[in-house]
Amino acid sequence: MPASDLSFEALREPPRRVSLGARIVVLFSGTVQLIGWAFLAMGLIGTAVFVGNADLGSFLLDEEDARRRPGELVAIEGTSASVNEQPVMALRARYPDGRGEQQEVVSYVTGGYDYQVGQAVTVLDFPDHPEAAVIVGARRSLFGAAVLFVLLFPIIGLAFVVTRLRVQGRWQDLLVHGEATRAVLKLKKPTNTRINEQPVYELVFEYFDRQGSDHTFSVRTHETAALEDESTEAILFDPRKPARAVPLDLIGAHLQQDASDGIVAASAGRVIGLLLRPGIALMVFLAWLLLA
Repeated sequence: MPASDLSFEALREPPRRVSLGARIVVLFSGTVQLIGWAFLAMGLIGTAVFVGNADLGSFLLDEEDARRRPGELVAIEGTSASVNEQPVMALRARYPDGRGEQQEVVSYVTGGYDYQVGQAVTVLDFPDHPEAAVIVGARRSLFGAAVLFVLLFPIIGLAFVVTRLRVQGRWQDLLVHGEATRAVLKLKKPTNTRINEQPVYELVFEYFDRQGSDHTFSVRTHETAALEDESTEAILFDPRKPARAVPLDLIGAHLQQDASDGIVAASAGRVIGLLLRPGIALMVFLAWLLLA
């Protein structure tokens, strides 16, 4: 994490003029957010590919409502899917329904080496849901219900993103309305979290407000160098909630002050790059909705 490009001495009294680009930099920066958006996007892709082709009938239907019909396997066809490096095969069978009319059902198995065309099979026929018929020992879709675990990825990603947006939304507010002072690092302790193989530390700072009252606050980061390079660190704090504070070095990278002391983004490229994070996730989500 580079040190802040903002000058503590030149910070104007709040409220400060902060450009949209600067707000975007504060709101969307950070490795944790990058990981969160990546998990969310990849998780949505996995959800569309796997969950959209998962057999969920076992959760929704009761086999006691089904009729067991004798059938005959008429075709075994390959698919483009595989599970644990084993091909997923489509089994096509014909069977007589309750009216004696011939029906056809397609079910799926992983491997499928034990099946042969002409083999007798048993079909579970649901009179109220004929589209849910399935060959016993096979499944209705390319994948079984076990692939639902991929839902964990977008859920984890969304949790990361929402958590960081809440925290960095407060930082954005402090950049506009927070009072500036200097704080002393009182404690640095490792946490159980690692990012990019680097431990995340909790850093506890102490500062005094304008009335002389002392307060402490803490931040967590795996990039601590810029927060330890001075005897005191420039911070912004909320006088109404003194525990809500942030070191300037944590939010000021890629920001600068313009000629009128307003706060702007250091480069348009940085803003565009940060907007790509939610932008890509949004496009993937819209594609997922269309596929669904």
